[in-house]
Amino acid sequence: LNLDEDYFIQTSAKSVKKRKSELEKFKKEEQIRKQEENLLNQKGEELNSEEAYERIILSNPNSSYIWVSYVAFNMEKSGIDKARHTIERALKIINFRNENEKLNLWTAYLNLEYNFGKEQTLMRVFERALQANSPKQVYYKMIELYKRKKNYDMVEDLCKVMVKKFKNSARVWLNYIQCLLEKKKLLNADIAEQLKQLMKRALQSLPKRKHIKLLSQYAIMEFKFGNSEKGRTTFEAILSSYPKRTDIWSIYLDLEIKFGNIETTRNLFERCITLKLKLSKMKFFFKRYLQFEQEYGSEDTVNAVKVKAQEFVEQKLIEKDNQMEEEEEDDE
Repeated sequence: LNLDEDYFIQTSAKSVKKRKSELEKFKKEEQIRKQEENLLNQKGEELNSEEAYERIILSNPNSSYIWVSYVAFNMEKSGIDKARHTIERALKIINFRNENEKLNLWTAYLNLEYNFGKEQTLMRVFERALQANSPKQVYYKMIELYKRKKNYDMVEDLCKVMVKKFKNSARVWLNYIQCLLEKKKLLNADIAEQLKQLMKRALQSLPKRKHIKLLSQYAIMEFKFGNSEKGRTTFEAILSSYPKRTDIWSIYLDLEIKFGNIETTRNLFERCITLKLKLSKMKFFFKRYLQFEQEYGSEDTVNAVKVKAQEFVEQKLIEKDNQMEEEEEDDE
């Protein structure tokens, strides 16, 4: 599930470390997937029979990518019963420690039953998948499946179950919020009151340390789904309580640059350069402001930022000199 990873907000050293570990794991998995894809492409013309697939499976028994390709082959050639049999084989053969590979197979199984089976068989596979994998991940996969089919009644039913089961997960609440915003965009549904009540429940359920993450991600979604004013209101509410959160200011700027207009973005930069922050952080905002004007402004606006930056530096030097004089007087 993609919940605006480009703007993911880290709140502690532990979360940064976890995020880095997840990113490294993702890159490794992508590299393996690419190798498997290249292998299938190289063998493409040869993979025209069960025997050919059996040979490649023999040397790559833990590759869900190759197994899923084999399932698709059997579905096309022999039908759903043979495809089911292939997935069941794969689930027994793939090493139980390969959690992502197992999850990929169960996801393929869910897709198979949704597209070619019956509701009853789909639900049976879903229940088995919940037992065999991280339940939260299986719910996400099932929600994505129904979203692709634009079945938002089922999407909402699953989201309701998730926020009851995983009420301390900000990501689960955000997933529900995103599903409602998608429903509004696709079906022109009136979700205003429902969204208001959902946000209220989320803030009541989540520990306070996760409130900024919830609110900032919600604001990002509102920008991306076309309600910039709502997004601004939410960011302003966060910054009124946490005015020194430079990560929030930076995200807010990113979104104004992308979705706002030049004047609203410029006004936000003007506020940023008057913040009482460490010198390094203020330099960051001046640098970004200058880059913005170089790209979207004029020679006059670029020069105006340079002048303001110079005035800021001079003021800091004066403050430093005054501080040194006061310290000398104290020593005397």
